[in-house]
Amino acid sequence: MNPSVNQMAHRPSAAAQTAEGPQGTRPSPPGHAGLKCALSWASDNRLPREQAALAAGHTTTPTLACAQQLPALVLHKILSYLPVSAQGRCAQVCRHWESALPSPRLRLAHWLQQEAPASCRAHPGLGQGFRSRTLPFLQATRSPLLPIMTELHQEQQQRLSEPRPATQQEPPHPADCDLLSGLVHYSLNRQLTRTDTLRVQETSIDWPHAKLFDHFIISPCSRWIAFACQPNAQDPDCLRIYGWEQGHWQKQVLIPDLTDPVMLYGFTTAVVPDTLFYAQGRDILTWRRDPDSTSWHRTLVCPIPPSLKLWSYYSMADGDQVFAFVDRQEEGEVYLLGICPARNDSGWRKTLTVTYHAAAHAWAATRRSCQLAISVIRFDEDSDAFINEVHVWRKGLDSSHPEQWNPQVSELPGYTAEICGLTYSPDGHYLLGILTNGQAVLWALDARCRLQERLTLHGCILEPGPCLSMQCSFSSDEKQLALPCSPGHIQLCYSDDSGHWHYGPLLETPPGPGNPAQDKLVNMRLSSNGRTLVQRRKRRLDIWHQDPVEGWQHFAGYKHKRHHHFFPQYCLLEPGNLVCTTAQDPELSLKIHGPDSQGRLVTKACIAVDTPLNGPAAASPDGLSLMLASVVHPPTLLQLIPPADNEAVRKAPQESMQEPEAPEEPAQEQQEPAQEPQEPIQALQEPEQAPSRSFCGLF
Repeated sequence: MNPSVNQMAHRPSAAAQTAEGPQGTRPSPPGHAGLKCALSWASDNRLPREQAALAAGHTTTPTLACAQQLPALVLHKILSYLPVSAQGRCAQVCRHWESALPSPRLRLAHWLQQEAPASCRAHPGLGQGFRSRTLPFLQATRSPLLPIMTELHQEQQQRLSEPRPATQQEPPHPADCDLLSGLVHYSLNRQLTRTDTLRVQETSIDWPHAKLFDHFIISPCSRWIAFACQPNAQDPDCLRIYGWEQGHWQKQVLIPDLTDPVMLYGFTTAVVPDTLFYAQGRDILTWRRDPDSTSWHRTLVCPIPPSLKLWSYYSMADGDQVFAFVDRQEEGEVYLLGICPARNDSGWRKTLTVTYHAAAHAWAATRRSCQLAISVIRFDEDSDAFINEVHVWRKGLDSSHPEQWNPQVSELPGYTAEICGLTYSPDGHYLLGILTNGQAVLWALDARCRLQERLTLHGCILEPGPCLSMQCSFSSDEKQLALPCSPGHIQLCYSDDSGHWHYGPLLETPPGPGNPAQDKLVNMRLSSNGRTLVQRRKRRLDIWHQDPVEGWQHFAGYKHKRHHHFFPQYCLLEPGNLVCTTAQDPELSLKIHGPDSQGRLVTKACIAVDTPLNGPAAASPDGLSLMLASVVHPPTLLQLIPPADNEAVRKAPQESMQEPEAPEEPAQEQQEPAQEPQEPIQALQEPEQAPSRSFCGLF
C-alpha cells in the first residue's frame, strides 16, 4: 500500500486538531479501516491532494464553529453536493462532519459509479469467486483496493452463513450495484489495461487420456467448470466437474457417479451458488456442492412431460430459474416454468407457470433485470390481418402482489411482417426484434415494460433463433448497437444523451482475393466499452477498433486457408476489454489484443498452441482462464498470470492483413472446434413415451 494512503487515513488535519484538540482524530469505527483506506486512495486518484495545514496567521475556528452549529440534516445536504474525493477529506475534520456524511460504503459506491460505471454492471459472480479466483492475481499486482475487497468478502460470507428467517420465502434481490463485484472488475480492468505484456501459462487438470467432451459450462464465479463427456472403456463418466483450488483445477466428487449422457444448462447465479442444472433423459436435475468440501450431490427437480422438449434455461439474478419448453407436435406452443429455492432450503417451489398455444414465435430473457419477452401473433377475425404483440413478463407489475410474475402486453400495429426473433440489451432497457422481411426494430422499455420504438434498420442478415444474441451486440452501457447488414458491412448505431438513437459509422471488411461472397456470419461481439468489434464468419475473422484519434479502423484479420486444420476463433475477456484469438499463420498461435493506457489497441501476448479456442464462450467470466479444445483434442486450460516484477515491457507487432493473396480453392472439410456453448438452449433427446400436453407431474 502506498505510504501516503496510510498517512492520509490516520493523520489528523489542522482543522481536525482545532476541533478535537491536540489528540487529533478519533480511532476509526470497527470494520471501517478498509473502507477509509479505499476512500483515501480514491481521493488521491481523483483530485490533487490539498495541503492539510493552513498558511501562518490563518485560522478556521470561526468558520468551523459556525458549521458545527448547523443541524445535521442541513450539513448533510451541503456536503452531498461535494465530489466523493472532497467528502473523504470532510470526514477527517470532526465527528459532527463525519456523521453528516453518507456512510463510507455508500461514498465508495458513488466513487465507483463516477469513475467506472461499467464496473457497477459487473456480474455478482465476480464477488463470489473473489477469494479463490481473483485474490491471488490482485495480490501479486499489489492492488490498492485489496483491504476493502477482503473486508467486503468477509461480510458477504458471514451473511451467507447466517440461517434464513423462516418467514423469508426466497433469497433477497441483489443490489443494483454489487460493490465487491464492482471493485473486483475495476481492479482487474485497471491492471489489465495498464499492463503492456500479458503472460499465459497452462494449468494442470486431471483429465483421462483420449477422453473427449461434447460441451462445457463455466460458472458465473469462474470457480467451477462442468464437462458433458463421451464415455469410453477406460472412463465411463458422462459428467466431470472441476473446481479451482490453489492454482489448478481439482476434480470434484459426484455422488453418485453419472454414467448416462447429459445436457448441461448452466450454473445458477450468486444468489443460489454452487448449483448446476442439467437434463438427463426426461428429468431436470441439479448437482449441488456440500459446503466446504469437494462432494456434489444430485437432486431431482422435476420430470419433463413426454410431449415437451426443454429448449431454454435462464438463471435470473433474483434466484428464479426459468425453463422454456416447446411442444413436440403443436408448432408454436410454448410452456414457461419458473422455480425458486423453497423455504429452509427444502427444494424448489413454482413461481411461474404459463402456456402459449400455437401463437409464440420468439422469446428472449434478460437475467440481470429478470424479464422474459414473448412475441405473439394475433389475427383479426374480420380482416384476416395480423398484429404483432410482445408480452413482457416480470415481477413487480402488480403492486398488490409484487412477488408474482405478471405480463405487460404491447400491441405493435403497422408492421407488415411477423416478429421472428428477439434479444435483450444487457440491462434489459431495450428489446431488439427481427422481422421476417429482414427488418430490425429496436424498442425501449418504460417503467411499466411497455415498448416504444426507437430505431429501424432494413436489410439485416440476422438469422432468427437461439443464436440471435450472438449475431448482434450491445455495449455494456446499452448506448451502442452493432448490426450486420451484409456479409461485408456492419452498421453501428448509438444513443445520445437524450436517449435518441442514430446511425453511426458503417464498418466494411477490407476487400481482397479469396473472400467468399456468401461467407456465412457465425457471431459478432462488441467489447463492454463499445470500442472494439469482432466478427467471425465461417472462414474469416475480423477485428475493428475505435482509435481515440483516427476513429474506427480495421485492426486485424485472419483467413482460413485451404491447408489449415482449424478455423479462426475468438473470445472476449470482459475485464480489460481484451480480445483473444487463435488462427494459423502459418502455425496455430494464440494472441491477446487489448487497449493500452492511451486507448490504442495493441497485441499484449502471442504464444504457440496446439488447439484452438473453443469459441466465444472459451473465457471465464473473470477473464483469467481460457479453454482450448477441438473435436479430436481433450481440453487444455490456460491461465493469465501477473507480469513478473522486473519483466521488461515488450510490445508485439501490430496485426495486418492487407497483403495480396492468390484466390483459394473451396476448402475441404476441416476440423471444427467442440460444440460452442453460446447459449444454454440445447434440446434434449427424444422421449420414448406417448405425448401429453399438461404440466401435471412437473412437481
